Amino acid sequence: LLEDEFFGNLLDKIENRLKNTKNDNLVKYFFQGRQNDMLTFQEGCKHHRTNINNFYSIQLQIQGKKNIYESLDTLIEGELMNGDNCIFCPECNNKFPAVKSQNFKTLPRMLIFVLKRFEFDYDTMKKVKINDYYEFPVELDMSKYISDNNNKKDPNLNKYNLKGVVVHMGNCEGGHYYAYIKTKNGMRSRSEERRVGKECR
Repeated sequence: LLEDEFFGNLLDKIENRLKNTKNDNLVKYFFQGRQNDMLTFQEGCKHHRTNINNFYSIQLQIQGKKNIYESLDTLIEGELMNGDNCIFCPECNNKFPAVKSQNFKTLPRMLIFVLKRFEFDYDTMKKVKINDYYEFPVELDMSKYISDNNNKKDPNLNKYNLKGVVVHMGNCEGGHYYAYIKTKNGMRSRSEERRVGKECR
C-alpha cells in the first residue's frame, strides 16, 4: 500500500526532525495508538498469547464489506489459521489451529485508516484494484473495539469526526490521488498525480 508507506515515511522524517526539541513526542501524541494482537489456540490447546504493539494507521479489508464497521468487526472476530497455516504453540511443542484477532488498547487522537483496495488475484497471478462501493460515516464510534475499560467509561473519548479522505482514481499501473479536506466552509479537494507502476501492492 503506497499511501500507507508514504504516511509512515512522512511520520518518520517528522519524528527525526523533532528529536531533542520540546516537541519530541508530538508524532506519538497525535498519531500513536496501541493494539492487542491475539492468538487463541483451538482443538485441545488451551493456551493463548497477546502481544501489545504500537500502530500509526489501521489497515482494513474491504473486499466483501459494505462499510467500515463490517471491516472492523472482521478485524476483531479474527481469522482461523488451520491446515498448512496452523501455528506452533511453544507450551505444547506442537502446531494447532488458532484464531488470529486484534482489538485496540488505546486509540490515537488522530485516527488513520488505510483501505486495502489493492489485492493479489491468484487466478490471474496479477495485482488488481477493488472498486467496490464502501461506506464510512461522518462520525465514527470506536467504543466496541476498545479493550481498555477506562476508555469505555467516557464514550466520547472513542468518537471521531471525519476530517479528510484520500481517494485513488486509476488502477495498479497508475492514476491520481485526490485529497478531500474538511474546512469551516465544508469539504475542499486537492489532487496530485502519482505513477504507481510496479510498486503497487
